[in-house]
Amino acid sequence: MGGVVITGANRGIGYELARHYRRQGRHVIALCRTMSCDLAATGARIVEGIDLGNDGAIQKAASALQDAEIDLLVNNAGFRSFESLGEMSASRIEQQITVNAIAPLMLVDAHKTGLPGGKIVMNLVAR
Repeated sequence: MGGVVITGANRGIGYELARHYRRQGRHVIALCRTMSCDLAATGARIVEGIDLGNDGAIQKAASALQDAEIDLLVNNAGFRSFESLGEMSASRIEQQITVNAIAPLMLVDAHKTGLPGGKIVMNLVAR
């Protein structure tokens, strides 16, 4: 059974998924900006410094996953601005689109050789 990669795994849904899959005995690679103590306690392999809003994050993640056998990639990392649309700057809107839509596709593309046929990519969208 191959591994599970989860972006945004340091808290919330990502953390719970990491904990769930580790309890099943799965190898979990947790990608996150900063590690949490709870995530460390799961025994997942943690790759910190993955901020999908910054240039280079996709390459850093792809490098960390280079030789990993993956059955499931969970694109869970997300960014939401809490200003109303009229208060938001174009750069905040662009940041949300980058993290929530473009980065997950780029991560799949960067690791497509590690996700051969029959593997699953799950994209979570939070409101």
